[in-house]
Amino acid sequence: MLEMTPVAPEASSMSTVNAEQLKNDQMRLLNEKEAAKAERDRLASQLQQVTKQAADADKARKRFLEVFNKKFTEFKKVTSLVFGYKIELVGEKGESYRLQPFYEDDKEKYFMLRYDSAQDAVLLAETQYVHVYDAELQVYLQGLNSYPAFFASVLLNHYADQVAEIQQEQGEEERDDDIEIDDG
Repeated sequence: MLEMTPVAPEASSMSTVNAEQLKNDQMRLLNEKEAAKAERDRLASQLQQVTKQAADADKARKRFLEVFNKKFTEFKKVTSLVFGYKIELVGEKGESYRLQPFYEDDKEKYFMLRYDSAQDAVLLAETQYVHVYDAELQVYLQGLNSYPAFFASVLLNHYADQVAEIQQEQGEEERDDDIEIDDG
């Protein structure tokens, strides 16, 4: 037969306290688990929003670059057609500008400019092509300090040379037409 040992009232109350403590600990852990789940869900939602915002910003940036490049290309083309010079940014940091008369086929005939922000001035660099226009340099750049006048005179000289070539070719064609061949 089993003998029952009497339980002291203190042990019984300790057991109840331990059960209560265990129950409280379980409730606290359950609450913490639910709070952690809610926080995880909130952070996941926030991450999803930030990811969408980043994708939207990237899409907007790409669209901006597309439009900018299209407009910049259009601007360069219009500028070339209106002012007669092809303009290119050159150098590792785009610090120089290469200007070539629009109707010039020889790629070695160009001017090189650099903008000096400290002096707020445009500087013309030495190239082989610059020396072709030494007289214009003297008059328009050194005398009048006018880049527009200098570049306009270069284009007018270039245009005059082309007109002279065309007139010479037309004159040769007319002379060729005047030559009669006698067959016999």
